Amino acid sequence: MPADRSITSRKQAKNAVLAERFAQVAADSPVRLTATNVVVRETEDPEVIVAEFDYLVHHRVTGRDFSAGTIQVLRVRDGLIVSSRDHHDHLALAVAGGELSQLVAALEGDVTG
Repeated sequence: MPADRSITSRKQAKNAVLAERFAQVAADSPVRLTATNVVVRETEDPEVIVAEFDYLVHHRVTGRDFSAGTIQVLRVRDGLIVSSRDHHDHLALAVAGGELSQLVAALEGDVTG
């Protein structure tokens, strides 16, 4: 298979895995997430991709809508995600969920304890 077709097939497979990941997160969450501005970056390691995107978020409990930037570092082996590191705007999520005071209390406890 020519190299350019192999790269295209690999990107398509990784994009499909990423889409499946979005669906899994959405099913059990108090927030409805819609990924926008998705950019998938390949790395020197053929198993690793970095996905950058914005989530448009609707909090089902509070009714609040907002946007949160996200980065995921995924390792995909044999079509399965074997590791994932997700970096979100947790402050925005706490505010939207009405949980800012709990977050502050937890942080103050960690600092003083």
